[in-house]
Amino acid sequence: MKKTLLSVIAGLAVINVASAVPSPADRKALCEKHPEKYVWVEKTEACVPINPCKSNNSAIYEAYCMNEGYHAKLTSLPSEKEDIRNLIINRYVANIIKSKVTEIKLVDTDGEKQYFGIKDSDGDYFVASALPLASTSGWYAGSLCVRWAVNVYAGVDGWDMFENDGPYYTYVGKSDESLCRDMADFASLVCDELISVYPYDNKCGFYGTGDYWQY
Repeated sequence: MKKTLLSVIAGLAVINVASAVPSPADRKALCEKHPEKYVWVEKTEACVPINPCKSNNSAIYEAYCMNEGYHAKLTSLPSEKEDIRNLIINRYVANIIKSKVTEIKLVDTDGEKQYFGIKDSDGDYFVASALPLASTSGWYAGSLCVRWAVNVYAGVDGWDMFENDGPYYTYVGKSDESLCRDMADFASLVCDELISVYPYDNKCGFYGTGDYWQY
């Protein structure tokens, strides 16, 4: 009798412990209950804020916010040019993440800044912010097309990988002539102007003359 009672008690304890642990189904249910606040990330089985770029949780911020903070992997995208923005996002996901974009959706705004939620075919999710081109002035605006090209071919923001030397803008990360040409071709496509590149000493020196290239 005592053995039977102890077995029942032990069994109940196991059930209680098991039921106290949140399951992926519970997390997913929370996301589905509040789709205006959260999004379910199938790849990581996580329920995260729909705009992780505004999250106070550093782990969520760094994992799902793509182009803000010191961990940035993308340069701020153009909010008013949907075709260019989508081209950059699709090329980045294809080349760097090795996946395919399944959805790009405006999820939040903050003044003139817009936030786009991106889902891919691997069930992942991340958010990228965008600003009007007019708000990026001076040499920064002149470098945008090249920086986007570095994003989608080198997988880095490139802020610390450039040298601004007169009319040239030089990518100083590890590269070769083929990579330099790929970057220049993509930058030319995005800018809708010819951007020349001069490979030297494992660097890529870029030069352009159009509206995107004003210092």
